[in-house]
Amino acid sequence: MSKLLIIKSARGYLRFVEKTFSFTDLNKASVYPFEQISDIKEKIVFLHNEGIKDAQIRLLTIIEEPFQEDE
Repeated sequence: MSKLLIIKSARGYLRFVEKTFSFTDLNKASVYPFEQISDIKEKIVFLHNEGIKDAQIRLLTIIEEPFQEDE
């Protein structure tokens, strides 16, 4: 099991590229390890200052298991 952090608002998940951001689906969202929590908190402050007051850090838990197609 892996645990990563993402940023989400009511408009969707956030994707960051350099100093810009966009709203996207989960499969294209920026994900971060716990070690980058200070960077993520800075991004939250930035988003709040940009008027996206509902932006929040969310925990993304990934569980890997064998794929079994239904018969």
